[in-house]
Amino acid sequence: MKYLSVVLISFLLNMPVNARTIAGVLVPEEVLIENKRMVLNGTGIRNQYLFNLYVGSLYLIEKSYDPKWVTSGKNTVMVQLDIISGMITPEKFIIGLNEGLKKATNGHVAPLKGRLEKAMTLFKNKINKGDCFQLLFIPGKGVETYKNGHYISLLKGDDFSRALLRVWLGNNPIDEQLKKAMMNSDNS
Repeated sequence: MKYLSVVLISFLLNMPVNARTIAGVLVPEEVLIENKRMVLNGTGIRNQYLFNLYVGSLYLIEKSYDPKWVTSGKNTVMVQLDIISGMITPEKFIIGLNEGLKKATNGHVAPLKGRLEKAMTLFKNKINKGDCFQLLFIPGKGVETYKNGHYISLLKGDDFSRALLRVWLGNNPIDEQLKKAMMNSDNS
């Protein structure tokens, strides 16, 4: 079974962990992913109807405050979703992701239909508080998906990568406050 190789750089160097805690989730400032050092660009909480659902964290090779650069499909990007609510069901998460993709693509989801259905399999099983989903966007390859560090699938295509990233970071994101937090826009 393929595993996501996420190792804290500070752990490898036997130094204190450099991380922040948000909603009880320890979010490392740096990670190694497939032998590439990635830095935390920003992190925030996805809220809906006054409920905190998950912590969304954005990792990049180098920090950027430009969502167009991040969503261009030309850069390795990881979005990590740490579930902090026991109220999330697979059905609710899939509905939210579908709505987010419709917003991100201005309703043009037809070209993504097959890959969208495959993406939904990532969330088909029970979702528990404490689960962690990683979406690794790799230019020229697509999106590698992981749940709790275990490889799930590859969603091929840069067009799908761009559309999926825009759910959180596009012009019409699913949660504007989460986008600002992930883009660390207060520091730009």
